[in-house]
Amino acid sequence: MATDAENHPSGSASDFSGGGSSLPTQIGRLRHDLRNPLSDILGFSEILQEEAAQSERCVCGEDLKTIHQLAADLLEQVNRMLTVQKVRSVPDSMTLLRQAIGEAAQHIIGLAEAASLKCDETDNNVIGDDLLRISGAARRLETLSPLLLELAEGSERHGTGGVGNADEGIRSDAPAFEGDELGERMAHFEPGHGHLLVVDDEESNRALLARRLRRQGYSVSLAENGRQALAKLDRQPFDLVLLDILMPEMDGYEVLNSIKVHEVHRHLPVIMTTAIDDLDSVVRCILRGAEDYLTKPFDPVVLRARVGSSLEKKRLHDCEQQTYQALLKSQRQLAAELAEAAAYVQSILPKPLSGCIEASWQFLPSARLGGDAFDCFWLDEDHFAIYLLDVCSHGVGAALLSVSVMNVLRSRALPDTDFHAPEAVLRALNEAFAMERHHNLYFTIWYGVFQRSSRRLTYASGGHPPALLLHGPIG
Repeated sequence: MATDAENHPSGSASDFSGGGSSLPTQIGRLRHDLRNPLSDILGFSEILQEEAAQSERCVCGEDLKTIHQLAADLLEQVNRMLTVQKVRSVPDSMTLLRQAIGEAAQHIIGLAEAASLKCDETDNNVIGDDLLRISGAARRLETLSPLLLELAEGSERHGTGGVGNADEGIRSDAPAFEGDELGERMAHFEPGHGHLLVVDDEESNRALLARRLRRQGYSVSLAENGRQALAKLDRQPFDLVLLDILMPEMDGYEVLNSIKVHEVHRHLPVIMTTAIDDLDSVVRCILRGAEDYLTKPFDPVVLRARVGSSLEKKRLHDCEQQTYQALLKSQRQLAAELAEAAAYVQSILPKPLSGCIEASWQFLPSARLGGDAFDCFWLDEDHFAIYLLDVCSHGVGAALLSVSVMNVLRSRALPDTDFHAPEAVLRALNEAFAMERHHNLYFTIWYGVFQRSSRRLTYASGGHPPALLLHGPIG
């Protein structure tokens, strides 16, 4: 179920101070708000260290290492100290944490601004701009730190109630890998081509994640809210969406629902991103169709693995859909061709006769093309021929053989054969259509000749059931 923290637009001190929220909810909200700027500092300092190592002009490599270490240490303290148990059991813990945040933030601001000036002197403006992002994130930390004292005061008002699940967070039981083993496992997730959509209301979060993904080789588009994201999905195709949960106006849960009920977008993989470490949020997202879940700050190795894994699943799904559509097309084409073949076979069947001899028939096609055929025709004014044949097996081959026999008999193309003599006709057919020359297909046939003047029927049967002679009116 949704909590107050899930619906909270991050970074607002006035929202935090409301007295209606429970202590675990307030702690979860503040932990989320502190992690966002820490995520920015860690992410940008990490990327800048990588870029600094590749740039001969960079003069701030050591400063970046120090900034990254300060932010990592501070994140560890936030995770360790900002818990219900710690707030209630150690009254001074929030004061100590506020002091640690203030000292670290000031140190980071000083280093980032000094390093930015060094970069300006060497015309390295790109790194300098990102250093200003780091100092801005550190200032947001300072703005949030007074809320720790409000939290301590709120703890005294709430008393010593149940701790709930606020301290549990998201635990991973996955085994750790090191060295070559990690490299081998990551090789499977090397990025390929992919167009990704990053949705986050925080500009620095969007910029950081986009920078990291582009460095991994992906094409990245950005959206600052849920409605903008859905509009972009309708305008162009994407391979993956990285969607923040906490956004004003339309949060990540609503956007996820809109994607998963959409006829076109519902198979698009979505990875939820958030600074909330609440297991209920993970379950809620997965149950609504999210492919995966990433908690800020992002570990670059985990980010690459999960993005790569999600894209690989989408590629497999797309391949399955292409194969399925090709199969449907092939089946439709085959069905049309078989229908055309059946229509041709039906078209060459004899027309009903009337007069001194009446002949009629009823065609009841089966679901498969076969080798059943019959015909009747006048050999001369006194002799009327009729036959019925059945080719073994079913399918196009059987149908082709039966049509060939019909054409031979209709055109009387058997050499030196008296078509008035049924036994002679069957003997000639046996020689002309030996099964060894026709893919081991054979047919049975009943062939008869009726002499009108004598009212005598002469017939021969080659493996076919005998005919039935009925006297009197039929019907």
